[in-house]
Amino acid sequence: MNIRRGFLALAAMILGVGFFGASQAQAQVSTVPITRGGITCNKVIGGTYPEDGHMFRCSSVASYNNELQARPKNVMNGSWGTNSEPGLDMKERFAAAGVEFYVFDDAWQYKRFLDNVSSPTSTQLQTWFNDFKDLRGYSTDPAQTSQRAVVVFKNYFISGTYPPGNSASQTSTDFSHTIVHEMGHNYDFLTTDLAGGVYPSFSAEFARVANLDRAYFLANDPNAGTHDFTAGYYFKYNSGNGTTPPDNHWAELFAENFAKNIHGNAASDPAATADSLINTYFVCTKRYVTFMLLFNRAPVAGTTDYNTARCR
Repeated sequence: MNIRRGFLALAAMILGVGFFGASQAQAQVSTVPITRGGITCNKVIGGTYPEDGHMFRCSSVASYNNELQARPKNVMNGSWGTNSEPGLDMKERFAAAGVEFYVFDDAWQYKRFLDNVSSPTSTQLQTWFNDFKDLRGYSTDPAQTSQRAVVVFKNYFISGTYPPGNSASQTSTDFSHTIVHEMGHNYDFLTTDLAGGVYPSFSAEFARVANLDRAYFLANDPNAGTHDFTAGYYFKYNSGNGTTPPDNHWAELFAENFAKNIHGNAASDPAATADSLINTYFVCTKRYVTFMLLFNRAPVAGTTDYNTARCR
């Protein structure tokens, strides 16, 4: 759902918990509890990536923990994740980078765990509410923090102020979709070798096709104004804010195309509306991401890499 910078600094502490002595091929996958700020995460160990200490079950609801443990493996071990083209496939990239996966009941629990705060003040709770409002998940940016991670929330803040604030729970379909969307951000981070040394969502070629798609959407959707307001978060250009590298990108459009390709449409708005619009009007960016996943390289302008004439 979003790219957040500099949050996760737990790697040295969490990864310091020891593994059992058996080899991964023979070891039984198990968990070891880690408690910080009164929140317990069960770190999955004893298996192959990401069940080798890179998976953290922190929700109070087993079904959400189970989905976090299963979904990334399904994605990385599926046809998208293990392409036969030359170069690293998705799982190899994620494993080499040590991307971690976390699920929490909400962002307050995550911040208590992250900052090791057992009894947060009302000011802290309000700040966390403001920082995480509307976020169902996020990804850390490796340009700004050494730790790469996918973090997803069972519940997300939607309105109001703390106390009490209002929240909603993700449906099982949307929760799965959020996991894959956030994996899309990390795939973006980890494929600079396929896009001339930059994140694909920052690249000139992705910007070219994104602008083509956006212009087509604005010209052809009879409800473009309304849709751009309600769902445009997923297909608008994010202008720079002075960070290094410059935060100029189409990252949400890239990640949502990734999620649509692999998981399908979200069930709830705004992502469900965005997915419908992407499927109809954003075929060039859809092809860009699909092509990368299939052929392990970025498509080239002016060629049949793009299977729609207006995209070339």
